[in-house]
Amino acid sequence: MNIFMQRTGVLVVAFFCLLFMACSKDSQAPVHVNQDPEITPVGQPVGEIKSVTIDVNGGELQTADGAITVLVPQGAVNAPVQLQVQQVTNNCSAGLGKTFRLLPHGTQFLKPVTIKISYGAFTDSIAAIDALGIAYQSDNGVWKMIGNKTIDKVNKAVSITTSHFSDWTLITWLKIKPVSSIIGVGEKQQLQVLNYFPLNENDDLLAPLTSADNSELPLGRGVAVPDNFVKSWSLAGVGTLKGNGGLATYTAPASVNGYAEVTATATMASDNHQLLLLAHIRVLGDGMTFRINGGEWVTLEGGASKLDATQSGVSGTGDNMSLAIIWPGGEGSFGWNHETNVSATALAYSPDGGASTVAAFYENSLEEMVPSGGSVKITKWANVGEYVTGTFSASPAGKFSVATGKQTGTVTIDGYFRLKRVI
Repeated sequence: MNIFMQRTGVLVVAFFCLLFMACSKDSQAPVHVNQDPEITPVGQPVGEIKSVTIDVNGGELQTADGAITVLVPQGAVNAPVQLQVQQVTNNCSAGLGKTFRLLPHGTQFLKPVTIKISYGAFTDSIAAIDALGIAYQSDNGVWKMIGNKTIDKVNKAVSITTSHFSDWTLITWLKIKPVSSIIGVGEKQQLQVLNYFPLNENDDLLAPLTSADNSELPLGRGVAVPDNFVKSWSLAGVGTLKGNGGLATYTAPASVNGYAEVTATATMASDNHQLLLLAHIRVLGDGMTFRINGGEWVTLEGGASKLDATQSGVSGTGDNMSLAIIWPGGEGSFGWNHETNVSATALAYSPDGGASTVAAFYENSLEEMVPSGGSVKITKWANVGEYVTGTFSASPAGKFSVATGKQTGTVTIDGYFRLKRVI
């Protein structure tokens, strides 16, 4: 059996009939509570250390992916020193993405250095760009946001200046939860505005928008904002939205043509500031919808199942075509792999009745089989009779002849699904 047949053979997924069912989430009244600064454990190392030696002339420390850059000006050190950066787990409730440990810990500079963190990879998790910031973890475990920051909306980066090294992370101190969601037709989604820094009675919630100094604001775990700061809610798209202070409930329409994208906006206002917070909701009709190379969307009927204790799957069939995805089970984001083992995450699309198959791996220029970029993200795993939802993308994805097992080209495939679980 050739390697192509071995690797696509892991996709043993049955095709199921689809029945309609809509479910809803009950609204709950918002609870406003005071919050203390949050104390968290320090993060654990999860990445390699990047090192650079800086002398009196200054220099730059940057991760390989450019996620964080430290700019050291001339005269910030008076002798050569080795500076390092390492990714660690992010324990900050307001945090986005990675936390970066800048070493040696506690280093004090003679002149302020600039820390710049990119937010381009997290745009789907941000309710308002202006509510971004950068925070460090103090010696007592409290995360503190630096008041004076610069947001570069063209290059999608936030910058602050500091005179010391610690653990640093990108944060959003005000957001709608969830900021991005996927629901089915007829379903409801509750939205709530959360604030992540402690407020005194007369504090302006939006004051950090225009902070002009390097004051340090301690961060909390996130609580509902006082209702008086949320002036209104509005909706762009289908469905209805009912707001009450910091809480709103979106109701999807009974049907959509494939899918619909809607945006809920909370208008925040104080005596001196105004801010719009956005939440994005995708409403899915029933089925498995996908496209090849950005072309026309195609929807297949299908179902979801738990194949065994270590594998779950979704699949769909249509006119002379089929699409199936498997992953280790549960919710989360799963990168593709092409090994024939119990924890495989794989995709197989047959566009022409079985003559060829598109898979989430491809043969590179060195004639090596490597996983495609992208992943399958399971946004909701459900009980039997309820709906499983998710999105997926694979690029480049190899297209193979079933007869020869040879790769005939590569494509990009992406899509989403809302399928009833039958097993």
